[in-house]
Amino acid sequence: MRDNLDLVNKVYLKFSSIKAIETFDTALLTREYFSYCINEKNRTCVGLGIISLNNSKFSEKILIKFWINIIDELSKRNIKWKMFCNGAQCDYRLAKKILNLKGMEEKKFLQKRPTIPEELIANISEFKSLISFRLHSHIIASACGIPSIAIIWDKKVEEFFKKINLEKRCKTINSSIQDIVDSLEIAEKEGIDNDMIKRQGDLSKKSLLDNINRIVNF
Repeated sequence: MRDNLDLVNKVYLKFSSIKAIETFDTALLTREYFSYCINEKNRTCVGLGIISLNNSKFSEKILIKFWINIIDELSKRNIKWKMFCNGAQCDYRLAKKILNLKGMEEKKFLQKRPTIPEELIANISEFKSLISFRLHSHIIASACGIPSIAIIWDKKVEEFFKKINLEKRCKTINSSIQDIVDSLEIAEKEGIDNDMIKRQGDLSKKSLLDNINRIVNF
């Protein structure tokens, strides 16, 4: 299990002789398996990872206001930025709506919506850093050596940052906009512990292969 190990063992497997063990997300192996689509040249732009969450805590109105404030703060500091999404059409539509409200060109400020993993990885790998919601944008970025600031909307996002000892890079939608951008600039200077990411990726691969072998040889 990547997340909720205690919950799974104590609740779902409470009366089972089988117990779950902890592993890491296999997307940490992105650099190993998708090196051919990673772009590490001319990383001068911050990626803004958009999510659309239709609930009372993260209404569209709140999300739009948040991103407009982030854009204004980045622009005030002369920091280049561009929006992206992980591929969900609802996320892409929200990004377009934000840009339309700002009177900004989609072609200039929004990456093309990815439809296959290679396109998503290529998109994220172009950035020097991220401010993003979705978990796998952060995992892919980390695998590519790109620091990111997470806007927490689900416990799994925070759990990932705990595992890479960077919980301080987790913010909420109610965090100060200045603090988020300040933290982004600090994260860019500190970078990513690439050795830790590689170790965790290798462990996830070993765990996967061990379990496949166990099933094959059962």
